[in-house]
Amino acid sequence: MKKNKRLRLENIYVGDSEVEGRGVFAGEDICAGTLIEEAHYIIMENPNWEKCDKELIKYVFALPELQEGWKDFCDEHGGVTIAQATRPLNVLGFGMIYNHSKNNSVVYKIEAKRGILTYRTTKDVEEGEELTIDYGEEYWSNREDEK
Repeated sequence: MKKNKRLRLENIYVGDSEVEGRGVFAGEDICAGTLIEEAHYIIMENPNWEKCDKELIKYVFALPELQEGWKDFCDEHGGVTIAQATRPLNVLGFGMIYNHSKNNSVVYKIEAKRGILTYRTTKDVEEGEELTIDYGEEYWSNREDEK
């Protein structure tokens, strides 16, 4: 049987963060544009954001997918919200541990056909530096937390 090697996480690690709780850090100097993680995900069975666990919702990602009833909502409200255009997604690996920064050092991309999120550095990072992503405005629109 042919073994399919996946990306190894030798250049990043989880540690205590000065931003919030835990975070993901560079285990060595990493050049801009480097693929640092491929994180598999689980699509939550219930697509209704309002019925998600209140603690878990802080960590899930939004998978673009129109929800059932989106057309009726659109007709009634003149458009759809992020809740009608996406569904909650649980990311495995280090995916749900990256902290937020507007000056992020990492970007992620949902690759639905492969069932993963890929994470790449946007700039050179030094060993020990925390790797952050930008959660986006939608994340903050329904939260009282500060950006």
